[in-house]
This record gives sequence, structure tokens and C-alpha cells, in this order.
Amino acid sequence: MIIVTEDIKLYNLAAFAAVRLNLIDEDLELDLEVKPDLKDLMFGYMIGDEDMYMIRVAEVDPVTVFHEMVHVDQYVKGRLVRSSGKAFWKGELVPETVPYLDKPWEQEAESLAHVFKDMWEDARCE
Repeated sequence: MIIVTEDIKLYNLAAFAAVRLNLIDEDLELDLEVKPDLKDLMFGYMIGDEDMYMIRVAEVDPVTVFHEMVHVDQYVKGRLVRSSGKAFWKGELVPETVPYLDKPWEQEAESLAHVFKDMWEDARCE
């Protein structure tokens, strides 16, 4: 994994998650950037495919970075697949009618983000 960012704390957070998610040896590039103008819209987002992923966050917040890193992991390892406008979680179609926060990939990302945040704080990586 190649991590590209100008922010050292953002780099450290992404690297911390990449190690714990076993992404560090994957052949992919991750581009991270702080976009303060996102604050009124969302905390952050991830886009990408196959070997290039971009994460944009409103601020350098461990939970947000870890949440988006889990989404990278979900795509890289095939747990989350989007095809023809449909989303598949572990091979099963997830209806669009499922509320956003109830989607299984969002639940996993949020849960692991908090686990990683606790691990980050315990390791005193700040």
C-alpha cells in the first residue's frame, strides 16, 4: 500500500488502520486529503476501485479516518461490491430501501472505527 497525503497525522491514522486491517501489503494506492468545506455536508467519504482509493475528510478525526479505511478494506477484500447501481454485501443484494445507517457496511465501518480509536488511544499514537 502506498499512502499519499500532506498531513502527517492523517498518514499515521491511515497507516495504523492499514496494519490492523491487513491492507499494508496490498498493491494499492491511497490518497488522503482534508477538505474543510465538507463540514456542512458530511464527516468524510471514500471513493475508488481496484488499486486506487481516495479518502476525503472534513477534519483529521480518528473515527472518521478509521471508518473510511474500513470501507477501503470492504472493497479490497470483496465484502462490499457495487455493480450496475446495486450494492452487494458478502454476496447478498442489499435493497436500496435499507436506511443508510442500517446498511451492514456502514455498521461494520462504524463499529471497527471505534475499536480502532480505542486501540489508537491505548497505543498513545497521538
